[in-house]
Amino acid sequence: MWEKVNLQKVIYKPISGEWGDEGDSIKIIRTTNFTNSGRLHLHEVVTRDINLEKVNKKKLVKGDTIIEKSGGSPTQPVGRVVYFNEDDLYLCNNFTSVIRPKENVNGKYLFWFLFNNHVSKRTLKYQNKTTGIINLKLENYINEIEIPLPPLPIQQKIATILDKADELRRKDKDLQAKYDELVQAIFIDMFGDPVKNEKGWDIVSFGMLIDVITDYHANGSYKILNENVKLKNTEDFALMVRTTDLENENFIKDCIYLNEVEYNFLKKTKVFGGEIIISKIGSAGKVYMMPNLNRPVTLGMNCFLIRLNSTVDKTFLYSQLKSKYGESEINKRIFGAVTKTITKDAVRNIPLLLPPLHLQQSFARKIELINQLKAQINTEKSEELFQSLLQKAFKGELFS
Repeated sequence: MWEKVNLQKVIYKPISGEWGDEGDSIKIIRTTNFTNSGRLHLHEVVTRDINLEKVNKKKLVKGDTIIEKSGGSPTQPVGRVVYFNEDDLYLCNNFTSVIRPKENVNGKYLFWFLFNNHVSKRTLKYQNKTTGIINLKLENYINEIEIPLPPLPIQQKIATILDKADELRRKDKDLQAKYDELVQAIFIDMFGDPVKNEKGWDIVSFGMLIDVITDYHANGSYKILNENVKLKNTEDFALMVRTTDLENENFIKDCIYLNEVEYNFLKKTKVFGGEIIISKIGSAGKVYMMPNLNRPVTLGMNCFLIRLNSTVDKTFLYSQLKSKYGESEINKRIFGAVTKTITKDAVRNIPLLLPPLHLQQSFARKIELINQLKAQINTEKSEELFQSLLQKAFKGELFS
């Protein structure tokens, strides 16, 4: 097994993101430029006028890992990392620090190690909260965390394998996104821009198209539900589908289950596939189409389940809700400064186009062909492969 050493022994002292206030301009990387997948998003980078002499020892260089050390939230813990691979001159801001490897450590190997620490929630131990802001106790983190240190050529091989697995999952996700864009293009071509409604379609409230709109608490009061439903993390008769599962398109890992008696108790929220599901709190207004999982499923908390009547095609309706127009109309009806919420009445009042049913069904047939192509892109498998390799990489299971 490889030697393990404290992280602080293989990096230079973390470089704080501070700058002067006069002189030349420099680009500043903020936590808003972080993505959860470890890559920088550089479309909206601010600049500051500074004295470059003050930051020569603090500027970013290729091979650095930038770590988020402040500003997280309960739903997005602090400690995300991104890999810096740019040629231009950049500096990171006060909410981040730079982790720079010494000569005996491959930069990408170090990045993937820190990335794995965050996604596996090892950084949670080193977080504290002051005045509502979550901070990473960076000095404690780097002094206590141990990194496996194989020979440099092995580090390079591990980094290359993880890079390739990451590239595969990204390509699969990008292709999925392209197909989603095609769906919206076909929608606009057939029905026009819903905002302008230049084709003069009827406009109706969403409520006129709904047969059933329900949620978890339609099955009883909090007291009754607590007495009759005991959720568990181990496989059982029925799956409780949550917006988290729908967002990640994952119905196997880290799911919630209940037994047959509990499933039948929740009779008002049984899920069969093809329903529209809308998040009602937190990520309020997010819209999903429920797949058919070929197993008993019940609705989770904090979302609405909608079954449509015969006047509208579900694929057409879902595509309209997912369009920019649909998102805009939904967002107008969300309230709450901290916790975003949408009500049943607000959902019912969303105005939607209603062209003739035969045109909706023609659209649905075209989208079915696209969905068949999308099904051939196995994003779940590529994600599983990446996560498996990521876990094995630092246990010495890729190379002995």
